[in-house]
Amino acid sequence: MKKSNRVMTAVMIMVVLAAVFLAFSSGFPYADRDFPVGREWEQQRSLNENLPDAVSSYYDGTTCRLKVVANRSQIDNGERFAEQVVEMYRNNSFHTIRFSTDMGKKPEKLEITVYLQREDIDSGDPVMKIWCSPEDENGEICHSFL
Repeated sequence: MKKSNRVMTAVMIMVVLAAVFLAFSSGFPYADRDFPVGREWEQQRSLNENLPDAVSSYYDGTTCRLKVVANRSQIDNGERFAEQVVEMYRNNSFHTIRFSTDMGKKPEKLEITVYLQREDIDSGDPVMKIWCSPEDENGEICHSFL
């Protein structure tokens, strides 16, 4: 190999290494976010392991429809569980989904389909339905086991 080719190859390798170093030292691509890593990630995951979590949402202009996994083997108290899920919606505190609050119009109705585990979504067998008016904090929260 010619000396000029070796020099050129060495320069290119140094440029690539410098770019990789700069990208990772700046937190690329999530420099503006604080994501847990390593042991912190495991602790965060175990904290959210038994909490309900919204896994999908659909808003048609009047009704917000959610699919929620209970992350447990059964739901013992349906009323308390329904209140917890609606409160998590109102506080925008689901782990997987964050709702946009800058769109102006809020849903008039909230319909939630609940599955015990994420894997149950594929089978199409929900265990519970919850519906309410999300903005009426004193309003009735309805639920039914399926």
